[in-house]
Amino acid sequence: MNYSLAVDIGGTKIAAGVMNENQEWLSQITKKSDASSSENMYLSLLGSMQTAIQTAGLESGNISNLGVTVPGKVDIENGIAVYQNNLPWRNFPLKQRLIESFPGSSITMEHDVVAAALGEWGARVLEKEMLIYVTVSTGLSASIIFEGKPLRGEGMAGEIGFYPVNGRTLEACASGSAMEKELKAQYGIASLREGMKLWQEGKKELTRFFEKKAYHIALGLFMVTATLDPHKIVIGGGVISNQPAFYKLIQLQYEKLCKHPIQEAWINKLEKSKLGDSSALFGAAMKASSKTPVLKEG
Repeated sequence: MNYSLAVDIGGTKIAAGVMNENQEWLSQITKKSDASSSENMYLSLLGSMQTAIQTAGLESGNISNLGVTVPGKVDIENGIAVYQNNLPWRNFPLKQRLIESFPGSSITMEHDVVAAALGEWGARVLEKEMLIYVTVSTGLSASIIFEGKPLRGEGMAGEIGFYPVNGRTLEACASGSAMEKELKAQYGIASLREGMKLWQEGKKELTRFFEKKAYHIALGLFMVTATLDPHKIVIGGGVISNQPAFYKLIQLQYEKLCKHPIQEAWINKLEKSKLGDSSALFGAAMKASSKTPVLKEG
């Protein structure tokens, strides 16, 4: 049997999992990463991969396919981690290093948001449709999948976080890290999670705060819809996965923007992530194995 090892690299943690050829997870683990140096970061990566393999009851030689997701700017063709804001890698030859560590495996790399979009595409078993995946997490970005393939443009397609909002960018206004920063500065609230809790308990000033943030995100989604007319817009990322009430608020703000009669059904395009934190892992495993993705229920 062929086994695929998928890895989702982040600045503070690394997720890894082993999937068999029946698209069943044999293991899924998450470990903290050591971003103190480029080499320590790579050693963290290797440690996470080995843990996932051992948890699956396998050895490194059993891994046929290896799929890796990387944030930031990535040279997919040459396997280079060019620049990552939250990682110490600068033009790091990641694929070459992985070839040395896993000489018998076929290795693919992908941008983390693109991999998550591919995962959500597979979770819906689509064929010819267009899907846009939007992540609201530490950052805010999107990826466009058409007929099962990512649309990249010259490399920046889907970067809706750069949309202008009141003299700033959408990411600087409404990403998870941006909202947390504003909550600390304006209200002395220590975390986004605490702010969300107080909002849902009825704190009026926070109701206005989160309504405004949800409106900014909804406006970005509306502009994407008006430009590309996708079949599905899937919203994921840590903020959405952990805060269902905020997702519903985005839905409400989005629906309010759809005022023209031709836009009445646009709200049906909007969906929450089916895979949650596993979107990028699932997409990476599917790309690595070059198989049509099928979501296994349960």
